Amino acid sequence: MPDYTPRYKPGATLTLTASAAVVGGQIVAVSGDNTVATAGAGSAAVIGQAAHDAALGARVTVHTAGRTVHVAVAAATVTAGALLKTAASGQVTPWVTGTDAQQLIIGIALAGAAAAASVSYLAV
Repeated sequence: MPDYTPRYKPGATLTLTASAAVVGGQIVAVSGDNTVATAGAGSAAVIGQAAHDAALGARVTVHTAGRTVHVAVAAATVTAGALLKTAASGQVTPWVTGTDAQQLIIGIALAGAAAAASVSYLAV
């Protein structure tokens, strides 16, 4: 059995690209592949809080409340910001609103991925 180490361990911050101007202290959500923007009302893709101001296209540090970033194989196509659940063979697949129970959610995709490709996600 191969060894596994999470991409980021608890307590670490993430540094992503701002897809719109962000103000330090704002709650941010995944807005595209490895990008964040200020979270809208009721956003399901929230990953943390901006550590500082960042202009469009600038790198921004995000405090993630100690959540871990993992990498798994996608069982189906995943889009950035999608809520994920487990799939067969230890893979992940998008969680389906209105069909899947909320307790099945294991994380939020940080970038998109094709089926059978690796996908990074922030554990919830």
